[in-house]
Amino acid sequence: MDSPLNATIGAKVLQEAYQRIGIQTDLQILPSERALNMANNGEFDGEGIRIREVQDIYPNLRRVPVVVLAMEAVVFTKDVIFEVRGWESLKPYTIGILRGSKFVELGTRGLKVEQVTSYRQVLLKLNSGRTDVAVMARTNGMLEIGKLNMKGIRVLEPPLIRVNLYHYLHKKHERLIPKITQALREMVEKERPKEIWEQVIAEAGSK
Repeated sequence: MDSPLNATIGAKVLQEAYQRIGIQTDLQILPSERALNMANNGEFDGEGIRIREVQDIYPNLRRVPVVVLAMEAVVFTKDVIFEVRGWESLKPYTIGILRGSKFVELGTRGLKVEQVTSYRQVLLKLNSGRTDVAVMARTNGMLEIGKLNMKGIRVLEPPLIRVNLYHYLHKKHERLIPKITQALREMVEKERPKEIWEQVIAEAGSK
């Protein structure tokens, strides 16, 4: 998944969804790019919650047609202030991003990007002036800033984009898609993923 936070939220949502259809799950949280490649290769049975475009990039993954959660990509900055007008407004700047965060990698394609392997590194590079801006999900960034007790970093509005997140299965498990679709739809109708999201955020913020 795109971050440890999303991975935790997705794992809890999917664990409950699969329990509803009588399937025991063994969920592992790995670095974003590695997890996608392993799922696409069939080493895992599926992949947690990811953006819609994942199926276009990883041909062996099948999207479950339910929006499980949504997130906003925003610009974090320390010294640079500008009007955010989509991805093109980032063109003059060096951008820090998380490697494997697909919605950010796609949006910043062709721009000057510095990729690192953790949100902590993204923000430390921004704080030290080694990048001009950072792009990530709003919640992930704000929680990490709080943990690092960083001062002077702000979010530029409006968000760059709001993206929907879906669950994916390897093609060998396509037969499960109708059942897990129904389970997730029932959970979404009762706002259960949102409840889990709020619980995980609260727990992360208290640590």
